[in-house]
Amino acid sequence: MRAMRRLIWVVLALSGLYAGYWALGAKALRGGAEAALVEVRRAGWGDAGGLSLAGFPSRFDLTLDAPRVTDPAGAFEWRAPVAQILALSYQPNRVIFWAPPEQELRLGGQAFTLTNTDMRASVEVGLNEAAPLSEATLVIETPALAGAQGALRAEARQLRGAIALAPAQPETPDAPAYRIGLELLDATSPALDDPIAQLTLDAVVSLTAPLDRHLAETQTPPRPEHLSLRRLYLDWAGKRLLVQGELTPDAAGYPQGKLVLESAEWRDWIATAEAQGLVPAKNKAMLLAAAESLARQSPDGVLRLPLAFRSGGIFFGPLALGPAPRLW
Repeated sequence: MRAMRRLIWVVLALSGLYAGYWALGAKALRGGAEAALVEVRRAGWGDAGGLSLAGFPSRFDLTLDAPRVTDPAGAFEWRAPVAQILALSYQPNRVIFWAPPEQELRLGGQAFTLTNTDMRASVEVGLNEAAPLSEATLVIETPALAGAQGALRAEARQLRGAIALAPAQPETPDAPAYRIGLELLDATSPALDDPIAQLTLDAVVSLTAPLDRHLAETQTPPRPEHLSLRRLYLDWAGKRLLVQGELTPDAAGYPQGKLVLESAEWRDWIATAEAQGLVPAKNKAMLLAAAESLARQSPDGVLRLPLAFRSGGIFFGPLALGPAPRLW
C-alpha cells in the first residue's frame, strides 16, 4: 500500500508539473500571438477579429477569428471566416495551419473565392528570438478559384508546395537561400484550351533577407538575388516542356542569365506561342528554321533552346523574342 501511495503521489506531482508547463506555455504562446498580431497590424500585413487558445493537455490550438493577410502594397489580400494554428505542446516550433473550405482572395483589384476539400500547411521555425523559417509545406485538395459572380476561373485535383532553408549558393554566398518546390495536377480553366496534366517546379532562390518574424516589421519583402532553376516541367495536353537555368535580377528587377528550354513537341509550342502573341509573326520563319537546325543536332530529335535574358529582354542568339518579366 505504501508503494502504491508513493506511485500515486509521483503521478500527481508529474501531472501537476505538466499542467503547469502547459499553462505557462499557453500563456507565452498567447502573449506572443497577440504581440505578433499587433506587429502585423501595424505593418499593414493583416489582422484578425480575435484569437483563443485551447488544446490541453497535448496541444496548443490557436483559433483566429476572421483572419486577414494583406500585401502592404495592396496587390494581394486573403480572408477567411476562421483559421487554426495547431502545435504539439512538446514541439511548439512546428505548427500546422488549417483553413476552411471557402476563402476570399483579392488579386490585382479583382475578387475571387477559393474553395477546397482540404487545405493544410505545416511550418517549422528555428528555436531562437528571430524564429527563422526552417521549412514549410502546403497541400490543397481539389482547389477551385471562382470570380466575384461565381464564374469558374480555374480548378485542379491537387496543389502541393514546399519551401525549406538551403545551403548558401556559390553566386550569393552571403544571402540566405531557400529551396522551393511546387506541383500542380490536372488543372483546368476556361481560359485554357486544354488541361494541364502536370506542372512541377524545383528551384533554389537567394534572398536579400531571411524569412523570419522580422518580416512583419518591414514594408518591403525580401527580393530575389539569384534563382537556380533546377527543373520546371510542364505537361500541357501532351506538349511537354523542361526548363533549366540560372537567373540574376539587375537593379531594375529584370532577370539576367540563361534558361534552356527542352521539348520534343517544339513545333506545337512555337505554334502556341505565336497564337498567344508571344512570338511576332515576322520572326516565326526565322525561329522555326533555327529550331529545326538545333533539333537536328540532337540525336533524339529533342529541341534544346538556349534563351538569354539581358537588357530587359529575352533573346535567342541575336533575335529578340520579347520583353522579360520584371520581378519587382
